[in-house]
Amino acid sequence: MEKNKILNKYRGLILGDYCGTRQFYVDDLDNFEGIRSFIDVLESREADFTQTGIDFIKEYYGIENLARMLHEDDPKFPRKSIEENIKFLDSFKPFA
Repeated sequence: MEKNKILNKYRGLILGDYCGTRQFYVDDLDNFEGIRSFIDVLESREADFTQTGIDFIKEYYGIENLARMLHEDDPKFPRKSIEENIKFLDSFKPFA
């Protein structure tokens, strides 16, 4: 599916939550800086994806592609290999 169609499909939907005080939407997670920052707080267990957010990540980035992007940006974040990143990203469970 074309990227713009995916963005429009998820626009206005809550994709993630930070400590119950802030919600994350498409505009927060549609760029690498935003998704990397969100994954950083996921690591600290201060944020969670919704099921809609998990679906967005899979559809917009693809788990394997996002794992590669993260590894290329920082080979030790969030895990030490692309394969470990894939397992990590694939392990997300929705909070609600």
